[in-house]
Amino acid sequence: MDVDLLTLLDRTFLNIRRMLKPSAADTLLATLHDFARVTRSKAEIHSHETNFNLETQLRSAQRQVAKRKGRLCKLWADFRIEIDFINEILTQNCTLIVQQQQKDQKLVAKEKAVIEHEMITKQAKLKQKYEQIYKIQEFNLNTQLEKIREDNMQGEKNERNRWNMKKEELKDVLVKYDAKMFTLQEELENIQCVLDREADELRYFKEAYANQENLYNELMREKEEYLEQQRNQKLEEIRLRIATRTIVKFIEDHYPAWKKKKMKASKKKKKYKF
Repeated sequence: MDVDLLTLLDRTFLNIRRMLKPSAADTLLATLHDFARVTRSKAEIHSHETNFNLETQLRSAQRQVAKRKGRLCKLWADFRIEIDFINEILTQNCTLIVQQQQKDQKLVAKEKAVIEHEMITKQAKLKQKYEQIYKIQEFNLNTQLEKIREDNMQGEKNERNRWNMKKEELKDVLVKYDAKMFTLQEELENIQCVLDREADELRYFKEAYANQENLYNELMREKEEYLEQQRNQKLEEIRLRIATRTIVKFIEDHYPAWKKKKMKASKKKKKYKF
């Protein structure tokens, strides 16, 4: 700043010297040098005061940064505790879900085995029952037929017709038995479809849980990145605020004096102008 002021004074003096007499120019030069010495001494005193103020502001800013750094460390520690707690809850939930899935699978397998056993038992009982009925009716018909043959040879044709009718009835019974067996088979297939659908739903829930877990991990990572970005942004704002205050203070302290010097130089220039 002193070099710029002397340079400005020298240039101003050269411009004025071209327009003044030598004696007036020497007097003006001496006046300007006295003014420069006084200005330099004032500027040095002001510079020491400014440096002391800047050091005070720097120490205050460092203390504020240390305090905010401590707060950020405490917030980060609290955040880590919260993350550990959430991870523990997720681990417990995963364990409970896996245990519940294993229990559900065991129950489904057990119910399936019980239903299949019941269906096989019902089929065997029905088959045995109709076979016994068929054997009993066939035995009775054969007995009656033999009795009819022995008692009355003339009614053989009628009895044969009756026997054929009974045989048709037995065929109808067998058809009903086959229909019942077909119905039971369809019920067994429907139960199998239901069990397969429940197994698909269990697999779907498992995949959905895995997707939710991946989404949670991604959100936690984005949260950490966002917090890191916010911390960096706050530190940068603090630096910019400190620098801005320093520059504004410097301009407020120096600009009025510079403005007065410039106004005096312009007045002297107008005074000695021809």
